Amino acid sequence: MARLALIREIGDYLYLTFPLRRLLLLIIVALSVVFGPFLFSLPPSVRLDFAYVYVGITSVAAFCMYGAFKEPFVQVLGSVIFGGKYKTREYTAPGIKHILRKMGVVKKVKVYVTTNPWIKGPYTNALTCKIYIPMSWLNKFARKEILAIIGHELGHVKNRRRFGFEMAVAMGGVVVVTFVLALFSIPLIVEIFEFALAMLAMTFVSWHNERRADLEGAKGAGPEGLISVFEQLKTEAKRDDGSETHPPLSDRIKRLMKLLESKEE
Repeated sequence: MARLALIREIGDYLYLTFPLRRLLLLIIVALSVVFGPFLFSLPPSVRLDFAYVYVGITSVAAFCMYGAFKEPFVQVLGSVIFGGKYKTREYTAPGIKHILRKMGVVKKVKVYVTTNPWIKGPYTNALTCKIYIPMSWLNKFARKEILAIIGHELGHVKNRRRFGFEMAVAMGGVVVVTFVLALFSIPLIVEIFEFALAMLAMTFVSWHNERRADLEGAKGAGPEGLISVFEQLKTEAKRDDGSETHPPLSDRIKRLMKLLESKEE
């Protein structure tokens, strides 16, 4: 436990904001493309020494990616291991069926409210089509805003196969590019390059998926509710940089405002 606490403390100390993490990944990708073929051209005896130095530097950089995995890992692990200890009930507010019809969601979807403290925000289980909303959110937001949040999550349900296809295509592209680099580089650098590029590709697809869910949800429940939720979350947050999976709230609000303006015209 003491060792785990020490690792957590070091991770918190080396924590980087999302823009810095993304910049770090871009630098690693660029260096791998330039440095890999250079090492490949060196004699094997010299090549290995340089490779160890490169791996050492990028290992420190990889540890700085701690912030990218901390919250998702804690939420998923906590909900799976400890979820059964907390109360979960189905949420059956009037208006959900109307949103389902309006969005054209034919899947059987159930919405649950949970007191599980490990679940920090709403999320959808893509395999079971179950939507979970923390009790804290139910107490914090008005019913119209909760329905807007459910509309966003239904957007994920509606496009889950499309999202899976897009992610598969993106990862396939990463594999192809990595294979090409492997012809002119050494395995250690190729593996580092593949990880960094995969993270960047995942962010690109995830952001697109979140923006699409915002628009889909706005079609079913109107954009006003989501705008109100995002503005409140933005006010409460210390920063609005976005993350590996979600774009900045200010960007999402701006896109929904355009939809609201076109709706009023």
